[in-house]
Amino acid sequence: MADFTYNWGRLDDYPGLFICDLVDLPVGWGPDHTGMLVYVRDERLFYTWDGTDWGRRVPAGELKAVSVASPVSTTSTSFVVAVTASTEVPIGRSILVVAQGPSVANSNGLTDLALMRDSVSLMSWSQPGRSGSVPSYERPHPLHMSAKDRLTGTVGALTTVNYTLQFRVNTDILGTSTLGASAEAPLGITVIEV
Repeated sequence: MADFTYNWGRLDDYPGLFICDLVDLPVGWGPDHTGMLVYVRDERLFYTWDGTDWGRRVPAGELKAVSVASPVSTTSTSFVVAVTASTEVPIGRSILVVAQGPSVANSNGLTDLALMRDSVSLMSWSQPGRSGSVPSYERPHPLHMSAKDRLTGTVGALTTVNYTLQFRVNTDILGTSTLGASAEAPLGITVIEV
């Protein structure tokens, strides 16, 4: 009989999948609840208890998408901001940052681009493409670049920080650099938890 009582007690303590909203995650759980699975309705995500903290089972996916629908042009040889995206991201999770647009061109042929997190450069590069009547191999090219990032610190599913990204552009030497954009083909940044 003691075995039955023990088993029923365990089933009462560990009912299987626990369902709640994020604000209602259990706060009194300890090491005995290690491995318990919780479905958080308002986030549509699964969390597990590791004995001391919550951990998300799967990435959240797209966290933020920001775009502009008009071209960004500059003659500056110092970087200027074309698009900014800010969002909360969890510490310790991988983030994929995608910058894209329909075209990059410079009246003299070379545009410098950078994808920044605050003052940290995630990626920078120079892209050829001249505007005007030029051979096809020198014409403006579509823009698509991605960089993976991870914020270090104390890992925990509920530990987030503000994550500000900027897509910046400048003219490499001379001329006017233009990032094309329109309502049908915007210039933008997408932040994805992967």
